[in-house]
Amino acid sequence: MNRKSRQGGAAVELAVCLPLLISVTVFTVDAANVHYAKATLDSAARIGAQRGATQQFTSFTYAAWKDDAETAIREEMAMMPGYEADRLQAAVEASESNERVTVTATAQYRVPTMFNWSGQGTELQLNRRFEIRQVR
Repeated sequence: MNRKSRQGGAAVELAVCLPLLISVTVFTVDAANVHYAKATLDSAARIGAQRGATQQFTSFTYAAWKDDAETAIREEMAMMPGYEADRLQAAVEASESNERVTVTATAQYRVPTMFNWSGQGTELQLNRRFEIRQVR
C-alpha cells in the first residue's frame, strides 16, 4: 500500500464520518434546547403555584391574586434564552375542599425545534402542572 492510497482512505473516512458527526451534534443541541425549556417550564409552574400559595385572597381580590401568580410564571419563563411570550399559556386556579385551598398552576409552552420530534411539525408542546396547598 502506498502513501497516496492511505491519504485517499483518510479522505473517504472523513467524507463518510463528518456528516454523521454534524448530524449527531445538531440533534444533541436540539434535544438540549427542548430539555432546557422543559426544566424552565417546570420551574415557572412551581414558582407560580408557590406565589399563589403564599398569598391570601378573598372573592374581591381573587382576580389580582390570580394575575400576580400568572405574572410570576411569565417572569420566570422570560429568563429563558429565545423565549417568545406568544408561545406560553399560563393559568393559576384555586380550589377549596374541607377548608383547605389548593393552588394549581398550569403552564404550556410550544418549543420550536429543528427536527420533527412529535410527528406533527417542528414545534413540541410542553405541559406542566404543579399543585400546592395554600398556607393560611
